[in-house]
Amino acid sequence: MVVLAIFALQTFIMLRIVCLLLLLPCISFGQDEPIEIKALTEKIDFDGQLNESFWPEMTSFSTVQHLPFNGEKPSEGEAIYLTYDKDYLYLAAKIEGQNIQAPSKKRDEFSLRPDWLGIILDGYNDDENGLGFFTTPSATRTDFTVFEDAVGEFPVNLDWNTYWDVKTKRFDDHWTVEMRIPFSSLQFQENNGIAEMGLIVWRAIASKNETDTWPLIANEWGDWSNFKPSMARQIRLRNIKSSKPIYVTPYALAGLDRVVTSQSPFEAETGTQMAVGADVKYNVTSNLTLDLSVNTDFAQVEVDDAQVNLDRFSLFFPEKRQFFQERAAIFDLRVGGPNRIFYSRRIGIDDDGNLEKIMGGARLTGRIGNYDIGVINMATRHDNWSLKNNFSIIRARKKVLNANSYIGIIGTNKTNFKGENNSVYALDGTFRLRGNHLLQMRWAQSFTNGFENNPLSLKPTRFILNLEKVQFNGFNYDLAIGRRGEDYNPELGFENRTNFTSIFAILGYGWQSKPESKILQQSFRMFNFSFLNNDSMLDETSNMGLQYRVEWKSRFSYYIFSYLRRERLFESVSLLDDFIIQDGLYNINVWGTGFGTPSARALSYNLNLRAGDLFSSKFFQIENNIEWVVFQDLGVGLFYNYNPIFKNGWTSDEIIHVHLARLKFLYTLSTKLSLSGFLQATSDGNVGLGNIRFRYNPREGVDLFLVYNNVTELDRLFIQQEIQQSIPEQVLIAKLTYTFRI
Repeated sequence: MVVLAIFALQTFIMLRIVCLLLLLPCISFGQDEPIEIKALTEKIDFDGQLNESFWPEMTSFSTVQHLPFNGEKPSEGEAIYLTYDKDYLYLAAKIEGQNIQAPSKKRDEFSLRPDWLGIILDGYNDDENGLGFFTTPSATRTDFTVFEDAVGEFPVNLDWNTYWDVKTKRFDDHWTVEMRIPFSSLQFQENNGIAEMGLIVWRAIASKNETDTWPLIANEWGDWSNFKPSMARQIRLRNIKSSKPIYVTPYALAGLDRVVTSQSPFEAETGTQMAVGADVKYNVTSNLTLDLSVNTDFAQVEVDDAQVNLDRFSLFFPEKRQFFQERAAIFDLRVGGPNRIFYSRRIGIDDDGNLEKIMGGARLTGRIGNYDIGVINMATRHDNWSLKNNFSIIRARKKVLNANSYIGIIGTNKTNFKGENNSVYALDGTFRLRGNHLLQMRWAQSFTNGFENNPLSLKPTRFILNLEKVQFNGFNYDLAIGRRGEDYNPELGFENRTNFTSIFAILGYGWQSKPESKILQQSFRMFNFSFLNNDSMLDETSNMGLQYRVEWKSRFSYYIFSYLRRERLFESVSLLDDFIIQDGLYNINVWGTGFGTPSARALSYNLNLRAGDLFSSKFFQIENNIEWVVFQDLGVGLFYNYNPIFKNGWTSDEIIHVHLARLKFLYTLSTKLSLSGFLQATSDGNVGLGNIRFRYNPREGVDLFLVYNNVTELDRLFIQQEIQQSIPEQVLIAKLTYTFRI
């Protein structure tokens, strides 16, 4: 009864706030007149040096500090220019520095260790999405997309890549850069040869933990404030025409594999792998891109980081495959936590994580008029090339009322050619109300063989209503109420619970410290969420907790949290391999703390500690993460997670030891040549994984990969005569891709 009373009170408070805010007028924020970018009339010697006499005449930008002293001048000098011709957008700069850092030549480097210069472009002027092009004194290329106006835990997609070039030159007290981005690689709207887009110029000085931006961006939205497309300043380019190249990228793959078919007696099979296929990218318009794929292959994609799962719900792993990256945020319709209507890893990867062969497919993304659109159709196949499953997704949304407000619809369908079919449709709306208040609504229904599929019933229905104040400084909140019916079955989505009604609330307060303080920022939040079973209306999970976090200007950080949780299991569940939790009601108390050292240093360390109840048992978790730049161009990452579980209390002699260890290294001989390694071992399943990847990338679109994978049974590693039997699978693959521009 107490839980139901709290649930009802929270619902009432949330609905009252929604009603009040809906009465407030929506606000549209005007833009200053766009800055005219001066066009280039002479030829650039693209060598990374600003030797041409015309550079001081080009449009220039002066950044200001974002952190640690917002609004102050950069601590070191700069001269930054932007210009363009009919084919390219150029960024050029001379960046002063007394302690220039550039420890890696990694493609898609994304850390605070090097010095940085880059731009973020909002080509659609939707104040929500952006394209980032960043480089370092080592001429690395890091490109990414920004989505949802840089709101969220990690609102950038580093797995997106496109075609562009950069060259740099390093000196004792400064470095210079010339960046060249083809207009065919940008997504923008052009009207009679005129294009207007949002621009953020971004600079970082690693040795001083300093970031600088143009224009000035306040730090009131948290760590990603300086990536927000809505804070960009408008620029204007004239007399440009969108090009429509066709990029054709065939690939050839050859390899050997060895698979253990029996352990006793030991038997193994050695086979060969050979495949050819192709990907095609075509810019239908400057803001509409078509991707085609035949016999799609992802052999070179990095493997997932293993996770220790001490809960009863499925783990979520991000999408890393390049084919699904173009404008991926269009399809990313979330319904609370990791749950979403469409989860692209459902295509080509089954529920057990095994790969399915993809016959091919098509993907169209971009904008038509005022509509963002996305269409995907793909098919998987059996080994004999017969069709296995077909997957279709269609998405459309339109901006309404003001910036950051839109309504949309999405539909997904999975068919297995045996008469079995699963379809989902969803309606959604996101509305920016007054100031930083954001209201989100989602309504979805599924239709599946074997279910009642009544559109007037709540059984096949999923909905969520979310109200959030998106800011770091001052009071902020995140409130949500949702429901999933017992027949809702999104086979192309991700859901970690079934048949529930939920209410969720976070209340927080954050503040920036005064300039003279050594503390940069602090935040405090309290949270409460409840999940009720729809049949019994009993609480399955209720959780209340507190968290405090502080970050110093030196970039040291510390946090502490505690929560009380109540879990009701209606049936027994299995955690790990042989840890059975019986049905019943459990009261759980957990606390945790941790700290991190500045990630800009050559050696950084993060420690996370947790302890408390694990249903009827006790547990302790220690998580260590070390990042070490051993020397120029060699970086090593060490991760170790240890979880002792005391089955009958802290004094129990029966202890389950759960280990997860991970070693990563990257050696970049140049920006074109790299060798990376990934070794991972977990006691859950006694499995070890080794992955070594050699990459030669002479230019964007041309790659040679040599990939070696090795899966090992750990419980046999120390039995000398059975070492060869401890390898259920070995794979060695060579893959060559070569892109032609037509």
